[in-house]
Amino acid sequence: MTSWRQTFPATSKGARAARLFTTKVVSSADGLVDQVALVVSELAANAVLHAATPFTVAVHQTGSEVTIEVEDGSPTIPHVKDHGLAAPTGRGLRIVDQLTDDWGVNPTSAGKVVWARLESEHVKSA
Repeated sequence: MTSWRQTFPATSKGARAARLFTTKVVSSADGLVDQVALVVSELAANAVLHAATPFTVAVHQTGSEVTIEVEDGSPTIPHVKDHGLAAPTGRGLRIVDQLTDDWGVNPTSAGKVVWARLESEHVKSA
């Protein structure tokens, strides 16, 4: 297993930097780069919007599997929600759910870790 980890500020620039960091480190994962970029974008945006604390992105790659972890300082557990078409937000976890093989939330003493797992042989279409 190969792992990378970096902490980012709770800003839109931090979310963008997290996406760039992640796509750089998983560039060798066949067929996963675009999906990983979108998943990280959604999880980082949630950390910025809802936790408003610095967040850490960890990427673990084993063969064709990539696991992404986004850790923030908020104890609030996120849930997939049904928002109307006119709602400006609220679709991030639904996107994560559709693009990943599995995802979940692990509470920590300082907040939570939202994780998502993708496998290249199961790349999904959005």
